[in-house]
Amino acid sequence: MTHSSFRLINGFCLFLIILFFSKGVFAFETSAKQAILVDFETGKVLYEKNSTERMGPSSMTKIMTAYMIFDALKKGEYDLDSKFLISKRAWKTGGSRMFLDVNDNVSLSDLIQGIIVQSGNDACVALAEGFSGSVETFSEEMNEKAGEMGMNDTNFVNPDGLPDDNHYSTAHDLSILARNIIRQFPEFYHYFSQKEFTYNKIRQQNRNTLLNNLALGVDGLKTGHTEAAGYGIVISAAKNDLRLVGVVNGLTSSGKRIEAAQQLLSYGFVNFKNIKVFEKGEVVEAAKVWGGKERNISAVLKDDLYILTNRRKNSRPEYKFIAKFKEPISAPIKKGQEIGVLDVFEADEKINSVKLYAEKDIDEANMLRKIIDKFKLFVSEKI
Repeated sequence: MTHSSFRLINGFCLFLIILFFSKGVFAFETSAKQAILVDFETGKVLYEKNSTERMGPSSMTKIMTAYMIFDALKKGEYDLDSKFLISKRAWKTGGSRMFLDVNDNVSLSDLIQGIIVQSGNDACVALAEGFSGSVETFSEEMNEKAGEMGMNDTNFVNPDGLPDDNHYSTAHDLSILARNIIRQFPEFYHYFSQKEFTYNKIRQQNRNTLLNNLALGVDGLKTGHTEAAGYGIVISAAKNDLRLVGVVNGLTSSGKRIEAAQQLLSYGFVNFKNIKVFEKGEVVEAAKVWGGKERNISAVLKDDLYILTNRRKNSRPEYKFIAKFKEPISAPIKKGQEIGVLDVFEADEKINSVKLYAEKDIDEANMLRKIIDKFKLFVSEKI
């Protein structure tokens, strides 16, 4: 049995607190061959161009390699001081390099910076061999993780992005990857905003020069380039309670790549904004408690909840919130225990779903109350 509650937000009220424009979203077109812009929180697509078209992901592949590293660190399988032996294969790897020396033992911390900041293909190979024994096995593990994330049109055959006909992804899939790495590993995301790194007395700059654009709020992720695929970037920026994730690819120069990424993000921030509808810890709804000293438990959110709104939309949107609880909710209940979800709808379309948690502890009731509640629950389930 599911308990549902409805809360409507009148579009007129929303428009009192957002900037109103009489026209729709301004026309926008990018010179990129493939592009996508999504809202980080919900994954809602705000702009796309050939976003499901297969393309060579070039060094943007290294975001997936970083994901594998961060996942292992979070699980405690390695730490930042773990050492990796540099093989001859890693040392000989072509393309952009960290300039590792064969037979050196290099810390995982240095390899991470070599991969993300310097885009070192040699660092990727060394990492893959250290993690999985071979590049081939590591690539298979990358594909398994990609599949778990819903990257359904992606196939990796290496950890560095060097061109191969069987090495491909899409702008859409790379946006999924970016959202996952930001959400799951906030403690490691800072590596993507690092502007330079020196290894072996060689200082290299991060190729994502938009990190210097404070007005846009850019804080990551990764550039890429091959002759066949062109210049690309997966990028994220946060400003005024709105985080955007964008991908552009197929540009003809590094300058045009940066220009296209900047235009894409600017389009997003000009046309969309987030409105806070629930505060962290605010009571959303109450659910019935069975066998407890208290009859109801308040459901709260662990984080603020925002709704993405179109600054230039003429119509008045109406939002609906439906709380669905994991009934029956039986005592004892611990504060912070997950007890349900809150689904957010715009018209009839579900645009977000967030977890609901118990506001406080509730202890078990006395034996008589528990027996009465069990009987009532039995009867209600039979009706």
